[in-house]
Amino acid sequence: MKKLDNSIFDSHDFTLKPSPKVVERARDFLNQQLQTYAIDCESLHINTVKDIVELRVVFSQTLLDLGMDTLEWGMVQSFDDWLTGVFSEDWTFEDRYRIKKPSLEHIEIIMNDLLDAAKYEWMV
Repeated sequence: MKKLDNSIFDSHDFTLKPSPKVVERARDFLNQQLQTYAIDCESLHINTVKDIVELRVVFSQTLLDLGMDTLEWGMVQSFDDWLTGVFSEDWTFEDRYRIKKPSLEHIEIIMNDLLDAAKYEWMV
C-alpha cells in the first residue's frame, strides 16, 4: 500500500483530514465491508428523526460521509436506534426504504474497523 502524507494527521489525537486519496481509501474499505450485502457505501443512508412520534427526518448522510466524519473526528459515533435507521434512500424514515442488514450496530462496528484500518494500516 502507498504511504499517505503524514501532514494530514493531527499529532496529538488521531484525525484524518479529508482529501481525494482519503475518500478513495475510505470508499474502497467500506465497499469491501458491504460486499456481502450487495450495496455500496454511497447507496446506504443513515437517517435520523427528531422524535419517534413525528418522524420528521432532521439529518441524513451516506455511509461514506459517516466514514469521513469518523476519520475526521477520530471517533465512532453511536446511534439511538429509535431515532436513527439505515435506509436505501436519503431523507426518509419510511419502512419501505429501511434496510435491516447491515444494522446500526454493525455500522458502528464497520466505522470502528475503518478507524482502526486508518490508524494502524494506512500509516504503514
